[in-house]
Amino acid sequence: MKFELKWALIILCIVLLSLIIPFTLLTNLATWYGSFLFWIVMTVVVICTNLYITKDWGK
Repeated sequence: MKFELKWALIILCIVLLSLIIPFTLLTNLATWYGSFLFWIVMTVVVICTNLYITKDWGK
């Protein structure tokens, strides 16, 4: 149970950072690609995290 709780908290932090950072720290960027690039990077982080969590799914 502890393994799942740890990863659930990590994913929650990733989701919160994906919402908070673009709308607070990146709001003063005059270009659209600042937040867009950030969300792409966060998407890759989430995909890698999910791959790591589910690598032993069938075992």
